[in-house]
Amino acid sequence: MKKYEMKKFYLFLLFNLSILIGQNIIYSKTFPSGKPKIISYIVNKGVDKVRQEEYFSNGTLKKEGYYQFGNKQGKWKSYFSSGNLKKEENFNNDKLDGEMITWHQNGKKKEKGNFRNGKREGIFFSWKENGSLYSKKSFVNGLMCYVIEYSDSGSIVTVDNYCD
Repeated sequence: MKKYEMKKFYLFLLFNLSILIGQNIIYSKTFPSGKPKIISYIVNKGVDKVRQEEYFSNGTLKKEGYYQFGNKQGKWKSYFSSGNLKKEENFNNDKLDGEMITWHQNGKKKEKGNFRNGKREGIFFSWKENGSLYSKKSFVNGLMCYVIEYSDSGSIVTVDNYCD
């Protein structure tokens, strides 16, 4: 198939899929190959809620989430080009709010913690690629209070306290 025909085919496929799932495409951008790069859908008519999907050039989903009134809202997911989950984060009015988890490419957790109104809050855990705990960091209103770092065997290596 020629490039122009492939591009037409992908756009035709996207249009028909959007009709089948009841969403209207309001914006789309493609790679030179014709594969989708970004697609935005209206989720509910009468409500300013838009679902956006972004893709890698190989056609694999890169990022997905929702905008409401022009701001990121709710759960957003990011992926590696392999298709494995890279990050899950929650937004409220364009600010990080709620749990955030990141993963290494091998599928093991990399970091986990919570945000409140765009600032880190509580304990953030970080893991090495092999799955062993690397550190615990405590945050209050976005400010780091302490850091505990661990060795591969799980024993404490360093403790730094920044709050009195």
